[in-house]
Amino acid sequence: MTQPPWGPPSGPAFEGPDLRPAGPPPVKGTNGFAVAGLVLGILGGALLSTVFSLVALSQIKKNGGQGRGMAIAGLVLSGLWVVGVVTVVAIGLSSTADRGGSGEVVGAGSVSVKDLRVGDCVEEWAEKASVLTVRLTPCAQPHDAQVVAEDDLVTRDEAYPGDDEVSRMAEDLCSGKVDALDDSRLPETGSIAYFRPLEASWQDGDRKVSCLVVADVPMTSSLLGS
Repeated sequence: MTQPPWGPPSGPAFEGPDLRPAGPPPVKGTNGFAVAGLVLGILGGALLSTVFSLVALSQIKKNGGQGRGMAIAGLVLSGLWVVGVVTVVAIGLSSTADRGGSGEVVGAGSVSVKDLRVGDCVEEWAEKASVLTVRLTPCAQPHDAQVVAEDDLVTRDEAYPGDDEVSRMAEDLCSGKVDALDDSRLPETGSIAYFRPLEASWQDGDRKVSCLVVADVPMTSSLLGS
């Protein structure tokens, strides 16, 4: 009797476990808030940089991803910007002249030439083509010059007449103002100076001329009396 050939097993075929090594886990990209926080920290957007960096750190801690170093750098840069701004403001405030209740200078410091007032005493005078700020001091302290008058040149709607013409008008104005002062209070030797508007400030409506008396020897009292 011939034996039939063996057929396939009646049950399902057995498959063993897949023993191939698993690949590395997928790498998550860099957190977008971390990038934004770093960029804004570099550019000086301290507030937004701080917010974005904190959001990035929270997301990275919760979900993983790259950019933690960027977020921390954004926070550090934001802190440096804040410290820098506070320092600049503090220096600016400490270097600004202090005025008393009636407007007189009671503490030495700098002011914009646009903020000069009649009676202000200028600590040191230097001839320059263009000056933005001057250092004031109480008139009882040694000073080189004093603002003795101020006035507007022309009506505000008049076109800029040119540098030479503005200088001529300012010189004529200040010469007349100084001639009207009490001669007994003027220094023995000195000169007349003035601050006048430049073309750029003229376009903004500035017409004020500040007239000064500059002494050859430092003064220790006001030319305008007490």
